[in-house]
Formats: sequence, C-alpha cells, structure tokens
Amino acid sequence: MKWFDYLCLVTFFCACQSKAFKTEKEYKIVASESFVDFGEHMVTPKTFNPTIANYKGKNAHIFIDQNLQIVISDLDRKELIEIIPLQRGDGPRMLHSHPNKAIPLQKKHFLITTLSFFYIVDKEGDVIKKINLEKIVEDQFFRNQEDHFFITARSSYCKIKENELIFSLSRNLPMSGPVPAKAYPNFPLFIQLKINPDNWQIEWKLLDVSFPEEFVKSTSLSYWHDESPQYLIEGKRLIYFFRFSSKLFFHDLETGKKSSLELNIEDAPYTSSPASSPEEGNKILKYAFLDTYIDTINKVIYRIHQNRNFQDPMCSERILNSYSLEGKPLVSHSLGTIKEHLYSGMFGYKDQYYLTPFEPSTSEEHLEFFQFKQVEKNQHLSFETN
Repeated sequence: MKWFDYLCLVTFFCACQSKAFKTEKEYKIVASESFVDFGEHMVTPKTFNPTIANYKGKNAHIFIDQNLQIVISDLDRKELIEIIPLQRGDGPRMLHSHPNKAIPLQKKHFLITTLSFFYIVDKEGDVIKKINLEKIVEDQFFRNQEDHFFITARSSYCKIKENELIFSLSRNLPMSGPVPAKAYPNFPLFIQLKINPDNWQIEWKLLDVSFPEEFVKSTSLSYWHDESPQYLIEGKRLIYFFRFSSKLFFHDLETGKKSSLELNIEDAPYTSSPASSPEEGNKILKYAFLDTYIDTINKVIYRIHQNRNFQDPMCSERILNSYSLEGKPLVSHSLGTIKEHLYSGMFGYKDQYYLTPFEPSTSEEHLEFFQFKQVEKNQHLSFETN
C-alpha cells in the first residue's frame, strides 16, 4: 500500500473515533394459518370467549361452542384433545343459564361462567356446584350500593396459578339515558378468587385497583360501558386497559406496586373524552383499543386498535401494532376492515398473536387460526455520535 493511501485510511478512522457503530434492526409482521380438525364431531367454531390454559399437561385453547360443548384443542400440535357436552335446563346437574366461558380446574373439573352464576362441572359436564354471583357481590362487597354489578372473565388468561383466578367487576349500566348517578366507577375493578378443590368453597377478595383518576372529568360525563377494563395475567402482574385509551396499566399482585405505559398511536398518546350519553361517546371515539398480548420470549407487546369509520362502521380498519417493552413503536400491520375480515376470538400464545375467523375459510367445520409474528426484516449500520 502506498504511504499516501495508508495515511488517508488512518486519518479516516481517527476522525471516526468520536462515533460508535450501532446496529439498528427493522421488523415486519408475517402471517400464517393453522387448523384444528374436528373429525366427525359436530362443532361450531365461533370462539367469542376462549381460555388459554394448561389442561392435562398440554397448552390448550378452550371454548364453549353454540352446541353447549367444551371444546379443548392442543395449541402446540393443533389437535383436538377432548369435547365435553354441557346441559342446560332445570335439573340439579344442569346449567340454569347460558354459559360463556370454561376455565379448567385441576385435571377433571371446569369453572363455567355465566352472567349471574358460576358453575363447577366435572369431566362429564355435570354440575356439582352452583354459585350465585349476585348474592356474593351484594353480601360481601356492595350491600349499600345502588348499582347492579356483575362479574365477568374478560380475558383469555384469567389464572394466576392453579385454582386462583382474576375476574373483573362491572356495573350493569343502561344502554342509553341520563348519566349514572356516579359518572365514574368508584369501586375496585377486580376480584381475586381462590377455589378449594376439596369442598369447592370459594374465597373472594377485592384488589386495590380502581378506575384511573386521570380519566375522571366532569360528574355530568361518563365512559359508560367502556369504563370496564379488559385485562390479562402475565406472571405476577395484572395488566389492564380501556377501549378508549392507548395506555396500559400494571398492578403487581404480590407487592401491590402500580405503573403504566403509554403505547402511542400515530406517534402520540390517545384518550377519548367522556360523554353525556353512549351515543355521544361513540361519535367521538376515534380509535378503539382491543386485545393486548405480551410476548415474553421476544420481549414484544402486541395490540390491536381500530381506526373507526364513522360513516360506515363496518369499514373501520383494524391494525396490529407491536411495541418494545418500553413502549417504543416497532411495526404496524393492517388486518383489513371489519367488513373484509370478521373475527370471533383474539389471543396471544408464546411468540405469536392469534385471530380466529368468525366463519371458517372453507366449507369444512374446523377451528382456524390466523397467526401473526414479528420477525427481523433486515439490519443496517448507522453512526451514532457519542
């Protein structure tokens, strides 16, 4: 090498000493499909309220179909595990109200949720215990409240550990009319229950988690039915969020520590304003925030939001967004409009976000999954000044 060329090369590297190489990754979301074949079984695969839980040592997708059957599938092998028929009627071993969710307890029992009752059923689908939720709420928690309350499982992940679960507590508000006497919920939003498998007695306690004060505005305005949070359990954390806000809230179930994280939409946080009626609130809600999932394997947060079309709600577009655990936006992926793709279930599992279509894409009756995963797109080198 000529001395002049060598000198130029040395000079170049000396000039770069104040800079450092940094690898920046770009990502994309890739889609795939998978199926669970029901064989000769007659199953209606509309999964409005699925449960993701361990069942007999397998990672299972569990839902109750329209034929009143608990349908249990292996999420790893995409195989049908078991179908357990339920019965509704007036008999002592039957459900007295329509079921909406099945949660496994131990290996041979399920907790069945309905609007007014919880039922414990055995492996044959027979009721062995009936729990009056209205009476529990009234007697133990809100005897002097004027509101009517109900307990629901608004999450695919309800279990903290075996036989310990989290449910949300909501007011039964009217679909229209004047603002409630208490415009905002001023009661704990979650109940933790522990079930004793020896006698099926249930211990209840309210969690110290209330409606965020930052959302409380005028007493003449309300968020109506959107005041009830959606939630998931991730490790020892309760994570909850609201349809009208881009913010996530965290509650440590062991320490009680609380925190929050803003997941910006279009480079800015978003919270809709409360309104004087449900109709008015629906008119001003620009974005609706749906199911959230945290992929702890790759440290990614997935969330769906809906860009609302006020002229034609069925033309509202759904977007799957990914974020870092610190809330940095990574990728946005269009899922199409509601008219183009109807989904009856949304949940996350391992390193993927799952959607189940309202109807199978073929004439065959099977459980169909659309799966979405963030992957690295490419890498490039950029300079960052020290």
